[in-house]
Amino acid sequence: MKITSILSAVALSFLTVSAFGAKSDAAAIGDVATPIKVKSWVQGGPVAFKPGQVTVVEFWATWCPPCRTSIPHINKIYKKYADQQVVVVGVSNEDKKKVAEFVKKMGADMTYPVAIADPKMDAGYMQAYGVRGIPHAFVVDAEGKVAWHGHPMSGMDTAIEAAIAKRDAAAGAVADAPKTE
Repeated sequence: MKITSILSAVALSFLTVSAFGAKSDAAAIGDVATPIKVKSWVQGGPVAFKPGQVTVVEFWATWCPPCRTSIPHINKIYKKYADQQVVVVGVSNEDKKKVAEFVKKMGADMTYPVAIADPKMDAGYMQAYGVRGIPHAFVVDAEGKVAWHGHPMSGMDTAIEAAIAKRDAAAGAVADAPKTE
């Protein structure tokens, strides 16, 4: 009975240290976004973060059926917000020729900038946030911080609207601030 109690105490201590003492290096919402660094541009570009600009960085692949389904939706987002300082970039880690052929085949359904990822960019988003599946999008706010990430057809639109509203409210607050002489 005594050995069981000792083992239980050791197990409880281990669980407590594991749950509360472990340091997580995972990226989080509100962290500064990894710069857009690509091997090459397939269409459009270059795209970079700029103050006041909301940016959507979407990871996808030509072989991925859910990616192919979400591309027309992402294209609608790209067109809808084009005049509101919202930029969209699709990022694949596939062969440039294969991606270029796919983009050409998509035609009017895929007019936003498309790039081939640099491994550091992939690591700064997908790996850093523990993402294992595609399609996966990141909304970067006007301050260059990750505001949201997830499936592009599950909350991305709302996240973009929130990032725009936050940016516009901040710009309004600056414009309304008393002038000092």
